[in-house]
Order: sequence, then structure tokens, then C-alpha cells
Amino acid sequence: MANLLTPLLQFLLSGLDLALLYLRRCLFQILASAPLPHHVSFILDGNRRYARKYDLPPGDAHQTGFRNLVRILRYCAELGLPCVSIFAFSIDNFRRTPHEIATLMSLFREKLLALGDDIALLNDAGIRIHFIGDISLLDQDIRDLVLHLAEETKGNDRLDLLLCIAYSTRYEMVRGARGACEEVTVADVEREMYLTGYPEPDLLVRTSGEWRMSNFVQWQSGGCMLHSPGCLWPELSLRHLVSAVVRFQRGRDYLRDARSKIWFYDRCDFKRS
Repeated sequence: MANLLTPLLQFLLSGLDLALLYLRRCLFQILASAPLPHHVSFILDGNRRYARKYDLPPGDAHQTGFRNLVRILRYCAELGLPCVSIFAFSIDNFRRTPHEIATLMSLFREKLLALGDDIALLNDAGIRIHFIGDISLLDQDIRDLVLHLAEETKGNDRLDLLLCIAYSTRYEMVRGARGACEEVTVADVEREMYLTGYPEPDLLVRTSGEWRMSNFVQWQSGGCMLHSPGCLWPELSLRHLVSAVVRFQRGRDYLRDARSKIWFYDRCDFKRS
């Protein structure tokens, strides 16, 4: 009897997956009838609190968070968002315990190797990966994996995925100022920034109900909508993503006006005569 039930159960589950996929696509078509954000940023907050909440080792919580990241990125690709940035690891995170840093680096290494083995999957999905930050702070083998993935996906053009590792806004601004040298117009500095060439974030999602920017894309997010659902990062789901996009669509006119004022001041030249 058990042998008969197993194929039936598998058939029912596959049918349920197809039904959910169809419903999700219908939902995304409705959302796409209104303007969508060009760039959505995510601050992956709450992994350690998730571990404490469910009495898990921190490494297991980070693994759960990574699996949820893959799921959220799939939703973003299906929705047709052209650019997504992920605040994966801040320069400030190097202040954590050596054990936790080693765990995170091991997770990066494991997942980057897995991505390297599935390059065809990334290419089929049209995902172009960029790594933003001071990758010289990473172990050599991780740097090699980073450069390999960026090279292998550079021809894709459906979704730009910006993985911010060893990144902080302060570091980016110092780097931009050094690159601009004595030139002090906004445009001169922006040419030296990590995110040059990508659209500024329209929507920034930070989980855990926190409203802190945590030193992430602060230069680029002056006209960006902030959205902070109360769930922890591993708990972020499709309904949270849809809620964020709908909130952006409702406030789009206000954001456009706010951004136009920022752009006006950016165009002003404040060089000393």
C-alpha cells in the first residue's frame, strides 16, 4: 500500500507546485501592470535572532537565510525586476567573533562553488552577477570564485545581481573621493563609486522591523522608499515582497518628486571659485 501511495503523493505535490507557479505568475502580471522599481536592495537582517528564536546554531540560521535568498531572487526574476542588490557582508562584520566570521566565509565558499557548478542555470535565467566591495579582504580562493562567476555571467542581461561583500557606504565614499582626487562635484565622485552604471535603489527592504541603514547604499538611496517588515530575514516570503512592491507603487509619485529635488541639488556645482 505504501508503495502505491508514494507515487500518488509525488504526483499531487508536483501538481500543487504547478498550480502555485501559475498563481504566482498571475499575481506578478497584475503587479507588472503598474510601474515596478528598477532597483530593489535588501539588507539581510535577523539571521542571528532567527537562530536564538528557534534555538539553532548560527551556522544553521545562515544556511536557512541563504536558501531564502535564493527563493526571493527567483521571485524577483519572475517579477521582471532588472536590478537587485544584496547586502551580504559588511566590512563592519569583520568585528564579529572569529568563529562566526569563519562560518560565514565557509558558507560563502560553499555557495560560490555551488553557483560555479550551476553556471548554466544562471545563464538560462539571464542573471549577471557583480560583486561590490573590497574583495581584497576575502580569502584568495573566495576572490578567485568571485572573479570567475562575474566573468562567466557578464554576457547576461535579464537581471543584474549586485552582491555586496566587504562593503560599507563610508568605505565607498572614501574610495570615490580618492578616485575623484581634487574634483568635488557630485558627478565626479559618483564616477568613482562602486554602483556607478546601475540604477539607484527605488526600494530598500530591511527585515526585522529595523529602520537603520547600517552603512548600506546611503549615497544612492536619498530618494528611495524604505520598507521594513517585522519578519526576520529567513522568514521573508512572497507576500512580504509583494507588499513591498505595492507600497512602492502607491508612493511612486511622492518618491519621484523627492528624487527630482535631490537631482536638482546634485546638478549644482559647489566648487570654490
